[in-house]
Parts: sequence; structure tokens; C-alpha cells
Amino acid sequence: MSRVSKDTGAGDIAFASVAIEAPDGFVALPLLTLVGFALEPTLLDLDHSWIALAIAGATVAALVVILVVAASPRLAGRFAKRQNWMRFIARVHVGVDRIRHEPRQALRVLVAAIA
Repeated sequence: MSRVSKDTGAGDIAFASVAIEAPDGFVALPLLTLVGFALEPTLLDLDHSWIALAIAGATVAALVVILVVAASPRLAGRFAKRQNWMRFIARVHVGVDRIRHEPRQALRVLVAAIA
């Protein structure tokens, strides 16, 4: 985050960039888990394989909650005018809003995370 902050000259934007990139793992890791089970279905016969699937599902559900809260102008967007640490929440809101308007860019980041 400090390197991004130096490049952009804005700490709050650097924070938002890192905070928005981190949820890629919320998609990439469950996806890799599902691909693993799809490629090797006999893994489903193991006693505790359901734990991996449950964690993958819970991770995706947590991501949905995070994105809903971050995308909401009423929840995260209301901090946009703040000058204290809460402005970081507003920057994440702006980033999520940008993802909604530029889904191809988000897809590129997700592909990089999976790779």
C-alpha cells in the first residue's frame, strides 16, 4: 500500500486500491476449490470434503455482503465528506462503484488473481 501511495500521491486511494484487490481472493480461492473438485470428483468421497465446500460457499457469501455494504451510497458512501479515517471507507465505495461501471477491468484483475 505504501508503494501505491507513493505512485498515486494519495494514501486514501492507495488504501482503496489494495482493499478492492484483496476480495479477488474471495472469488479466486473458492473457484479453485470448485475446479479441484470438478477435476477430481473422487475427493467428494472423503469424510471432510464438505468442509472445503462449506468454506468456499461462506467465503463467496461474505464477499457478497462486503460488496453490498461497500456499494451502498447510504452505508459506505456516506463517509465521502469525512476527513478522518472513515474517508477510506468512502474510497472503497468509490472503487466498488467503479467496478460496477467497468466490469471488464474487474474481470482482468480476477483473471490475474486466479493465474
